[in-house]
Amino acid sequence: MSLEKPPRTAMVFSCRDTELGFAAALAAKQFYFDKLGDEIDGSYSAWNAMLSAFKNWKANDTLQARINESIAIGSGSFCSQFAANAYEVGNLYNAANLVPPPPAIFNRQPSAMTPAELATFCAASPRFFFAGFWEDGREVRL
Repeated sequence: MSLEKPPRTAMVFSCRDTELGFAAALAAKQFYFDKLGDEIDGSYSAWNAMLSAFKNWKANDTLQARINESIAIGSGSFCSQFAANAYEVGNLYNAANLVPPPPAIFNRQPSAMTPAELATFCAASPRFFFAGFWEDGREVRL
């Protein structure tokens, strides 16, 4: 994002599906409190976050693999990985009793998604819309 002129420090995408948005927020809240309670280990590392982008991914993962992937927020994750994990967990929460389970929301493993990949995916997806950005320390809403 810093290559843009003027540089943006964050882009904001909103989910069109209110239920999915609420479920993702619930998952993010749970992750947050798990971290506060030391149930999720580690601290942020930019180097580990960068290395996580090179993870391999199989698109046809089983439901159990998707669940394990989505709750495995390691010690170094990009904020985009956290957001992608929260949406994937929310997606699975909303469809807990569906067989077969719903397809994954993102076209890449959440724990390997870089900020640029998440922004590109959301910009092209009908599930999300570009709602604003942060520039020079101030929020700009569209």
